[in-house]
Amino acid sequence: MENEAQVREAEAAFFGALSTARVETLEQLLTADFTLVGINGALIRKPDLIGAIAAGLLVFDRIDQVEAAVRFYGGTAVVTGQTRMNGRFGDAPFAADSRYTHVYIGRGGLYFLAAAQGTPIAAG
Repeated sequence: MENEAQVREAEAAFFGALSTARVETLEQLLTADFTLVGINGALIRKPDLIGAIAAGLLVFDRIDQVEAAVRFYGGTAVVTGQTRMNGRFGDAPFAADSRYTHVYIGRGGLYFLAAAQGTPIAAG
């Protein structure tokens, strides 16, 4: 099952849910064992990410997807791309340009995000 349009829709839903704090969408889109390696190197699990967003601890004011490429390996889709984002964690504002990798698992005609990793792009 290779459906690039569905993977791109899942990507848009993920970034949209982050920037609008739609935790219901994240609950549905992320696998139960989802992990994120943040741009600071921290390992963040699904309940922690959703909890931080639901509590207003992590707020994304803007997430711009600059580019994205989708590759398929059986029922798995790997997306590599670039984002520009800003927001705040607690009272501390942040801004970051990053490269990322997302791993989606295809099930029942839908794609679910199982893993994400972000790497900051150094200025200059």
